[in-house]
Amino acid sequence: MTLHPPLIAIVGPTTSGKSTLALALAEHFSGYIISADSRQVYRGMDIGTAKPTADERRRVPHFLIDVADPDEPFTVANYQRMVLDILKHEPGLPFLVGGTGLYIDAIVENWEIPKGTTEALRSQLDGESLDILAARLQQMDPESAAIVDLKNKRRVIRALEVAEQSGESFVGQKKQRPFPYRVLKIGLDVPRDELVRRINTRVDDMMAGGLLEEARRLGEHYGWDAPALTGIGYRQLGQYVRGECMLDEAVERIKIATRQYAKRQMTWFKRDSRIRWICGEDETTRLVTTFLG
Repeated sequence: MTLHPPLIAIVGPTTSGKSTLALALAEHFSGYIISADSRQVYRGMDIGTAKPTADERRRVPHFLIDVADPDEPFTVANYQRMVLDILKHEPGLPFLVGGTGLYIDAIVENWEIPKGTTEALRSQLDGESLDILAARLQQMDPESAAIVDLKNKRRVIRALEVAEQSGESFVGQKKQRPFPYRVLKIGLDVPRDELVRRINTRVDDMMAGGLLEEARRLGEHYGWDAPALTGIGYRQLGQYVRGECMLDEAVERIKIATRQYAKRQMTWFKRDSRIRWICGEDETTRLVTTFLG
């Protein structure tokens, strides 16, 4: 019997410590990291997505970072195709690391992703307001509405496209194919109070590190309606730049939106009974060593 090669997935909410843990493990086991973050794929969005530093990228190879421009649509299908190509050609132990559950599951469950929609339907949906689209998704596909970012018009439209065309749930209809890897899923769970503290600290650090300047530069170059700039941090700072709120209000909105996002992430991951929830690096090293056999 052929033994499938291993793949380690490290998941959890934002600020849970996934990247730090993955870096240590990838160094220890001579591996490489594939980002599973739907915002790190975009060039120029460095501070607001907490991309790995140049030093971290020298220590361990990182993939699926800076592969699209902020005004360029990037789909789950794009992500899946690129990751599978990396797994096929890159030597070493792969660590799939991030908080975008859709991306993680598209790989480890090897989804057969639904085909694209018609331009007529997409144009019709794009002409509706986000509030109307979100309400429509909640009515047609409540399973997906509970997980999809309802503040992200592109994601809401994509879920509606699938529901409209197939009559099935965007999340529920994906078919799995055999996956030629054996997967260990590791989850980082952080107490709620500690997670809130980390989120608030990270947002403050990002602001001190130049997030406003980064957001302003991207907004001026690509336009605030660029797909990537609907993300947390950039969306709220865009509101400030356009004079729709004060800066301290925008920063507080970022913190609130990030906490809400972390809750959605945990809702997604807690559905998966295969995830091994851990607390520390030592425990994880033993877990991976045992898994590798």
